[in-house]
This record gives sequence, C-alpha cells and structure tokens, in this order.
Amino acid sequence: MTENQNNSNAFIRLTALWAFVESGLGGVLHAFHLPFTGLILGGFAILIISLLAQCYTNCFIKIMAATIVVLAIKIIANPATSPMAYIAVGFQGFLGASLYSIKKNNLLIHIVFATISMVESAIQKLLIMTIIFGKTFLQGIQGLLESVAKIFHTNVQNNSINILLIIYISLFAIWGIILAFWMHKLPTQILARKHLYNNLELTNSVNVIKNNNKKQNYFFYIIILLAAISFIIPKQNGLINAVLYLLRTIAIIGIWQLLIAPIIQKYLHKWALLQANKNALYHNVHEALPQITNSIYPIWHFLKPKFKGLTLIKEFILGLIVVALQDKKIV
Repeated sequence: MTENQNNSNAFIRLTALWAFVESGLGGVLHAFHLPFTGLILGGFAILIISLLAQCYTNCFIKIMAATIVVLAIKIIANPATSPMAYIAVGFQGFLGASLYSIKKNNLLIHIVFATISMVESAIQKLLIMTIIFGKTFLQGIQGLLESVAKIFHTNVQNNSINILLIIYISLFAIWGIILAFWMHKLPTQILARKHLYNNLELTNSVNVIKNNNKKQNYFFYIIILLAAISFIIPKQNGLINAVLYLLRTIAIIGIWQLLIAPIIQKYLHKWALLQANKNALYHNVHEALPQITNSIYPIWHFLKPKFKGLTLIKEFILGLIVVALQDKKIV
C-alpha cells in the first residue's frame, strides 16, 4: 500500500471517529457517568482535526470536506439536535482548515486553534442568549443575585455577572491551552500505543449512532405555556421581576425549540441526505463507522482495570484514536 493510500485510509477513519464523537460519543460518556462531558467532546473533536491536518500537504480542502461529511452524519443520526449545535462543528472545521494550511503540528498553531475553538464554544451559548433572546436572561440572573443579596444584607456589585462570565470563558480558554500542549505530543503518544491494541477483538454488539425520535414530553409544553403567560403580567419589583425575566427567557427558548428549530432542521436534513447520496467520502466514512462504534466497550474494559480518573479518560481517547487508525476486523 502506498503512502498516499495510507494517508487516505487514515483520513477516512479519523473522519469517521470525528463523526462518531459528534453523533454518538456523548451518550456513551453519559452511560459511563464521566464528568465534564461537554469539554471532553469538544476537546476530542479538536484533537481529531489536528490529526486530520497531518494526512495531507494541502489540508484546507480535505478538512472542509471532512467537516461537511461530519455535519451530514450528525444531522442524519440526530435529527432532533438544535441547529445551533452545528455551528461549533462548522466553525472548528473551518478554523482548523485555515490555521493548519499555514503550518502543521506547530505548538503556536495548536494554541491558537484550540483556545479560539473552546472560547467560541463558550461564547456561542452566551451569544444565543443575548443576541437572539435579548438581555432578559442576564437581567433575570442579576435580579436574582440582588434579591439573594438583600436576604443576606449584602450588596451585589454591578459587574458581578461580568466577573462570572469572565471566569466561565477563562476556564474554556485554559482548557484550550491544555489541549494544545497535548495535541503537540499526540503523534508521539499514538505511536507509543500503536501495538497495544493488536489483540483487541471488536464484537458487533453495539450501535451507538442511531436516530433518537423520542415522544414529545407534554410536561415541557405545559411549562412553555405557563412561561409564555409571563409576557402579559405587568412589570414587578425585586424577586418577582427576576422570575418573570427567567420565565420569558424559557418561553422564547421554547418557541425556538418547538417552532423555529424544526423548520431549520427539516432543510438541514434534506441537505444531509443529498450529501449521503452523492458524496463518495460520506460512503467511505460511513463504512468505517462500525469499527469505531464496536471498539468502545472493548477499549474501556481493557483500560478500566489499569487506570483511574483523568488518566483513564485520556487513555480511552488515545485508544479510540489508535484503533480507528488500525484495520481491524469485527468478529
């Protein structure tokens, strides 16, 4: 097999792993009761993009092609996902493609990519609340803080929320820097574990990427209806006013989820099906997915007796990458 073929196979399998991370790994991590699932998933996707860049000299077009496939698989696998969930995937793919087309496996590039990606992930949630839903959420929180402060006969500074937001965003930025240093060492760590999983058997017993069409929760509709009533209640003072702000925010989110988001999802799903029908990379990645999904539990059970805590999570991620890059048969 030529070097180009090896790179092509590695690219396909890494793209399949990225698609799996975006479509199914979250449920697996929740099943294992692992903490900080959101940070783990976002960081894992960033690690994979940095590895995709190593497969080709001109990686911009290739990473963007992988991003399109990952988005299509994510939409088809989880059609009920909020459209906002696709923004981070597209942003990370475009940013990684742009930066790694300048230079690969460079610590500074890793830091810029990982930090901006993680900060965007944090800011995106805030932008949705402030730009789309106005300032009602922040005003509600501020009102609650002031009410609690009165109970304890203390004062809430005007910049209390700003400080909390700075701390929140800083945590994501610090995590991005930590990831960047890991990304710089990642190729060496993968090579060191290259033969660790040679005897690992993949059993065709699990399919974590599936269409989750759940029945609507009528309790959710009742909550949204009650929250919507808050718009006709006159403005109050103190704690009641803060609660009204929060109820209105819930109502706006509910309208988004029940009315606007389904329309967007409909068109996104049509686009994803079009990609599935005409995109050759999509078919190659889809064929590589079973190796990824059927390696989860064997890797976990192999590592769990040997490692604990964060080391176990780290080795689990490395194990998924190593096995994804191997051509293993499912028995």
